[in-house]
This record gives sequence, structure tokens and C-alpha cells, in this order.
Amino acid sequence: MATFSEELRKAREEKNFSLAEISRITRINLKYLEALDQGLFDILPQAYIRAFIREYAMAVGLSPADILQKYDIFVTGKYAAGPTLAPSSGWMTGTVPVLHERAHDEEAVPTEEFLVKQRSMRTIVIIASIIVLCSLILAYVANYIWVSHSGPPLRETPFQDVVREKESRPQIPARPDSVHAAADGVKLLPGSSDSLTLSIRSSTVVWMSIVRDTGSAVEMLLEPQERRTLRSKHRFIVTTGNAGGAAFQVNGKDIGVLGKTGIVLHNIVITADGVKK
Repeated sequence: MATFSEELRKAREEKNFSLAEISRITRINLKYLEALDQGLFDILPQAYIRAFIREYAMAVGLSPADILQKYDIFVTGKYAAGPTLAPSSGWMTGTVPVLHERAHDEEAVPTEEFLVKQRSMRTIVIIASIIVLCSLILAYVANYIWVSHSGPPLRETPFQDVVREKESRPQIPARPDSVHAAADGVKLLPGSSDSLTLSIRSSTVVWMSIVRDTGSAVEMLLEPQERRTLRSKHRFIVTTGNAGGAAFQVNGKDIGVLGKTGIVLHNIVITADGVKK
């Protein structure tokens, strides 16, 4: 091994290259180049020795094929009669053993196989990423189609925003006959001979808008413990800024609050059968 390493080192020194410069040119770790220089092949990664030797030889101007052939002679010990090598190579003249079964030596370099496998892995990763991305896009489109066909969801608006919107609107004076006093102190909103009665009792300040059948909306801002009663023929459509701020009764049947406190509900239908969401 010493003669083999000396030939590489001699060629490097003739070109005035340091091991650090060879490392920069070949991108081989400096400790591996030092091992090649000293003939310490046992500490080198066996899968990459031939690639290291070829790169080293090319960097110092030697023939990679000749250098690899000499390395095979040292390592395997499989000899056969071969041509005489030139004296300039640093070897003795005469019959020099050559290695059989190395006709395609350059094609069997482990590093090339590694690079091919690495490129294959990158291709697989890219294809898998594209498949995952397409799956996510399809899932998003399917969800969008399902939501768009299932009808708009209930909108939830903070109660404070509803109150501010209500207060910012111009107040329209109520007509004198818009509210009638009942015997029990409950305020009754006008209606015709209707069969449906909706009673409302607030537990806190709450704004709501109520449409009777297909008529116009009646808006109200109730104070805590305030009661209202409305009459209709078939149904009421309720929008409230605080679903838990008032309890409801239909024809004396208690249906309770429409939802959680602070939640805004839109277009909740109330009939004689109760709440239809």
C-alpha cells in the first residue's frame, strides 16, 4: 500500500498541491485524503474508496484507469499477465499483473449508483408531494361544493355590534295605536284576528326583529324583565342580537330561549309546533 500511496502523494507534491487544496477541488473530506496519502485504506469507507482514488488521481493529473487498476492489484491479489507500465508511473518495468473481470470498472463505481438512487428518491418524493397537494385541493373543492349546496350557515354576530348598529339608526316614532296595554301589564303589538300568539320575556337588554307571516319586520329593544306579545296567523320569523336574552312562549306553550347568550341568530321560524331551525 505504501508504494501506491507514495505515487499519489508524489504526483500531488509535483503540482505543489496541499491536501486542503485537493479537498477543495474534489470535495472529499480532508481526513480521508490524509488516509489515502498514508496508505491507511482500512479506515476509509469501503463503498467510496474507488471514487476517492479516481477523484484524487484526476486532481493531480494521473490516469484514473491506471490508478484504479493498481489499487485492484493491491487489494484483490487477482493477477494475470499484462502489459508493461511506463517507468514514469513509479512502478518497476516488466510484466505487471492485471485484474480480470474489470472491463466495465468505471460503470461499477458505488458513488454513481448512490447518485442514481438519490435522484430516484427525489423523483418519488416530488411525485408523492404532487399527489398530496392534488388531494388537498380536491378535498377543499368538495367541501366548498357541499357547503354551498347545504344552505348558508347561521351567522353569529357579537351582541355589542348589534346594539351599536341599532343605536346608530334613526328612531322612528311609534304610532299611537302600535302598542296596547293589557290587563296584566304586558305590551301587545297590534294584529288582526290571528290564531298564533307569541309571548316574549327578556332577562337582559336584547334587540330583536320579528316578521309576522309575510308582513314587515317589527324591531324592538327590550329592557331586562320586559314583556311583549305579538299575534300572527301562521308563523313568526325572529332575528335576535342575543339568543339567550329572552324566553318565548307560543299559545301559552313554553319554548324557552333560542340559543346561547351573546349569540346572534337570523331568521328563526316559530310556528304553533315550536321552533323550526
